[in-house]
Amino acid sequence: MKLLIECARARPDLAAIGHCAAATADWDRLLEAARRHRMTPLLYWGLKQACPGSVPFAILEELRRQLHVVAHRNLKFDAELLRLLSQFDSSGIEVVIFKGPALAWAFYENPALREMGDLDLLVRPRDAMRAIDLLIGSGYQGASSLGMRFYRKGCEARLLSAESGVAVDLHWQLSPSYLCHGLDAEGLWARLTTVQIAGRAVPALANEDLLVFLCVHGAKHCWSSLQWLADLARLIGRSKFDWDGLIARVHARRISRAVFAGLLIAVDVLGAGVPAGIVERLRAHTAASSIATCARQRLLADLPIASTMQEQLGFQFGLLERAADKFRFCCAQFEPGPEDYKSLPLPAPLFPLYYAFRPLRLMARYRAPAARRTCGIE
Repeated sequence: MKLLIECARARPDLAAIGHCAAATADWDRLLEAARRHRMTPLLYWGLKQACPGSVPFAILEELRRQLHVVAHRNLKFDAELLRLLSQFDSSGIEVVIFKGPALAWAFYENPALREMGDLDLLVRPRDAMRAIDLLIGSGYQGASSLGMRFYRKGCEARLLSAESGVAVDLHWQLSPSYLCHGLDAEGLWARLTTVQIAGRAVPALANEDLLVFLCVHGAKHCWSSLQWLADLARLIGRSKFDWDGLIARVHARRISRAVFAGLLIAVDVLGAGVPAGIVERLRAHTAASSIATCARQRLLADLPIASTMQEQLGFQFGLLERAADKFRFCCAQFEPGPEDYKSLPLPAPLFPLYYAFRPLRLMARYRAPAARRTCGIE
């Protein structure tokens, strides 16, 4: 992991990369870790600049091949994104891109260095159904037959193009309200900026909103990928922030655990450029510091911080700051979702029965005893 971490830094130390490469014995294991963390392009980029002669020829060739695969796939994603944006624009639907191409083009030395798995698009809640219909009309499949009630909990729908193989995650909130009610859903639309993608200016989140989102998104998924830290470190390294104002807003919106922990992990693992005085204030937040320590230790050991659904829910539960937020989180776990429909398709008038069926399905799936609390956070 140490070599991957050195390659993930916003400003890699070539000497440190060379030292880590010289100490690497199991290159196959390193390649597997790089694939799992979506770090293959950055690993190749770092090794090629620092010490190509220290890497076994077959390994370097495999990394180069994988970089070309990623570059080709990213170009396909970019082309599909621009096609869809034109259709949204013609339909009068406001849409914002985030993650994927927005990060790759704005914060990486080369957009091929940031792997993409899908396209994440954000629309206003009132436009969600129209946006889904537009995507279906463009050859995507996935969401319409179920109705919006099954997507109420996550506030997103995943659709797949059978022709291109591109998946779109359509969001009408940046994060589920049960996990993060503190994202300024309306304010972010007033603060939008643009990102140049293949020569076209497209709407994107303002850097402060993007920072908060990346921290919340990483926390939602228990910081299981080094790529997400690389995104955050590059954003911090290439942007200027009103840190005092940011901390005040995060406190006011009761998402300090998620945001502060993300910043601390980025600082401790990748040396992200958060001012020293701000780092001291972040460390003084006991719960956030505890979350960051746990996540950092698991990440450095290349161990999943949450290997089961129970562990993931326990980690997410520990991010919440008030009893009311925790109660809302628990209630949301019983909200029907697409997986419930797949297990038991029922006619629309019988939708209320899913509130009884879902707990039974979950109990059948997760019969194992409740996992221990991942980070010991109350």
